[in-house]
Amino acid sequence: MEAIRVVVLGHIDIIAGCRSFGAPYLPIGTGRIRQTPVVTRYFHVTSTLNRASIYAHGLDWTRMGAACGIAGSRSPEQAGCFLCLDDFEIEIFIRINNTGGPVDVWEISGVDPTELVSPRDGYGYLPRPVAPEHVSLVRRDIAPSDPHA
Repeated sequence: MEAIRVVVLGHIDIIAGCRSFGAPYLPIGTGRIRQTPVVTRYFHVTSTLNRASIYAHGLDWTRMGAACGIAGSRSPEQAGCFLCLDDFEIEIFIRINNTGGPVDVWEISGVDPTELVSPRDGYGYLPRPVAPEHVSLVRRDIAPSDPHA
């Protein structure tokens, strides 16, 4: 039997699109609950301008500065690094790209699922830096989406 963990998410668009897991969705307050397989790897979407810093230092929101956040913020939205669970969530972050340029997708390892914070009003994040040996560039130079496409 496959292990299951519960993730609380506040965005209904993520819930509606994650049916590939074939799991039930139950209302809970303003968020939803979804059952997903235990994840052993995660992903992070960020501006290509951050590539050199990530190679040197890993993921660390306190080093934010080469580029704005994925949604266009000039300072960290959370004290942590936003992580995606799957291709669907990666595509959400690529779609909301407001950095003014292309983005990269990094695979993240060495994260215990119990470390993740899943707020009811936002996306899940890891409240600690990720060392360079736990990040691998898996997609690079993804152009911003054309809003009219």
